[in-house]
Amino acid sequence: MLNYPLDAGEDESCKSISMRRLVVVYLLLVIGQMNGLAQESGAKIGITYSAFGRTDILYSTLGNADIAYSQDIIQGQSLEGKRSYAFGLTYVRPISQWLDFESGFDISNHKVNPESMNVTILSIPVSVRVNFLKYLFFNGGALIGIDLTRNSSISDQNGLGFIVGFGVEYNLKSGLSFFLNPYSKYHTFVMIPAAKGQKNRLNETGIRIGVSYDLSRLLK
Repeated sequence: MLNYPLDAGEDESCKSISMRRLVVVYLLLVIGQMNGLAQESGAKIGITYSAFGRTDILYSTLGNADIAYSQDIIQGQSLEGKRSYAFGLTYVRPISQWLDFESGFDISNHKVNPESMNVTILSIPVSVRVNFLKYLFFNGGALIGIDLTRNSSISDQNGLGFIVGFGVEYNLKSGLSFFLNPYSKYHTFVMIPAAKGQKNRLNETGIRIGVSYDLSRLLK
């Protein structure tokens, strides 16, 4: 049986289909988890918008510690990270009085010069919140990244990274909660598949603004 190599267009199409399948599977798992845990007191679902975002481009070579922030040169082009923004869905479930599990997803858009190139990334956090002083929290954990961009001069941002941040949340008696969460995301700390030679990683900082609702209230 003959195996014919895929051309660039077919390869991109296969990647796009695989990413869509992964997104659908993940969403089904999240929806199933939320349905099963909806009766747990304090479990919340919410929507988020990340504003005032800034993107930095990191450059490194496999096995080499050299890293350049904010600006990079790829294929003769000087690449510079600019602004970013994101929309998302968040799910928070209490583990104890001071610790919460948080997941969900967001889709972020990153503007990179020259030519105002846009990079779009689907991010899936698997993180925890450490609550203290009633309204404040620290959050951090792993970050699964899926690059949705086509024909980009930047390395694919598929892989594992991490997120850290801190925030403030105010809970209303109605079940609604509002929170403000400055954060930093470090994409593709581990690239999947591993890339040899020169590669780029995007770092993202911003302020996440969100509103959530206590799922147990839906059953009352």
